[in-house]
Amino acid sequence: MSKQTIQGLIQNYLGNSLTADELSLLLEQLRQQEGETFLLEAIHDSLIAGSTQGQADKVHADRLFEGILRAAGESEAGKKIGAGQEKQVSKVIRPDGWQGRRLFRALSVAAVLLLIAAGIFFFYTAQRHTDKVAIGNKKIQDPADIAPGHSTAILTLSDGSQVTLDSAGNGMLALQGNHQVVKTNGQLSYEGKGDNRSASGPSLVYNTLSTPRGGQYQLLLPDGTKVWLNAASSITYPVGAMTKKMAVKIEGEVYFEVAKNKEMPFIVDIGGRSTVEVLGTHFNVNGYTNEGTIRTTLLEGSVKVTSGQNDKVLRPGQQSEQAAQDQKITVHNDVDTGQVLAWKNGLFDFEGASLPAVMHQLERWYDITVQYEGSVPAIEFRGGMDRNVNLSAILQFLTEMKIKYTMQGRTLIISK
Repeated sequence: MSKQTIQGLIQNYLGNSLTADELSLLLEQLRQQEGETFLLEAIHDSLIAGSTQGQADKVHADRLFEGILRAAGESEAGKKIGAGQEKQVSKVIRPDGWQGRRLFRALSVAAVLLLIAAGIFFFYTAQRHTDKVAIGNKKIQDPADIAPGHSTAILTLSDGSQVTLDSAGNGMLALQGNHQVVKTNGQLSYEGKGDNRSASGPSLVYNTLSTPRGGQYQLLLPDGTKVWLNAASSITYPVGAMTKKMAVKIEGEVYFEVAKNKEMPFIVDIGGRSTVEVLGTHFNVNGYTNEGTIRTTLLEGSVKVTSGQNDKVLRPGQQSEQAAQDQKITVHNDVDTGQVLAWKNGLFDFEGASLPAVMHQLERWYDITVQYEGSVPAIEFRGGMDRNVNLSAILQFLTEMKIKYTMQGRTLIISK
């Protein structure tokens, strides 16, 4: 089957006009052609062919295709076209309720790519057609079309002074002990002579980096540890001399890639409710107070989670869960680390999430408030989407799910 024929079937699929026989034929061809570069090219061409706004839509299609390539990271075709890009799997939602994870087990990588393309195209189309309202010859923003979050944070220095990082230019922002505080394209770092254990006075100097709702930021600690802050999160950390341990305190959700140092353990205090101790590892902590639980997920190395008199040692792929009301620690095996780190990779992953859990994510990312009229609908979500979309795309999706809502300013009101 030629690329043009496959492309035509893909376009029919995107338009929900594919017959059952054509779908069977297409899936069989995709299984046979898995790993062929032209398959991904056909998907890309289908995205562009489905657009109606000319060159501007081609730019959007190209950007969306980059997301497809990331999803294709483990396929041979993805390696050919997207070499060097970070590998990750995107799960997307279609209006007909497609469940990506279940189909992923049953179909080839190439077939999943087709479904991914269709799902991304749906959201892209929804955003393109709902983000503006035309009045005469003047275009105005839809009041519900709130932009997604972006790279922004506030740095609070040891003397209490604050620096807003999205308005500060690149370069040195302040001098803390023997370290310069430097901003470079969305990341804060510390540069100075000597290491963190050098003498810098009688007491430690602490800084706090905090993100507002609708913000996220990256931080490189003086010891070389890499930190990613999700929206509405903070980390307080020492800048001066450390001799026996590196201790930080966090709120919200933070991902760590801790620099290896056997002589100096890395301690994370989660709002005084729990601690994580590591010697060099990659892990994610979700400690939002409105989530009701603290979840620590280990990707690499080993960590010890402590709450009161209880402690658990985690292996890669495990997640500890601690309820806010008690100190009991429950360990879950074989968690979906891709879902846990979706926020860091620029994605929403709603697989298996309840309506309140999804709304908590939207509140933090779009800086909105969600209210419920009557009881909360018992809905379980499937799939996910790119976080770099306006709120209007999410609202379109809620409409497709028959969820009733109204938008009043920055307040989203959900009806039963």
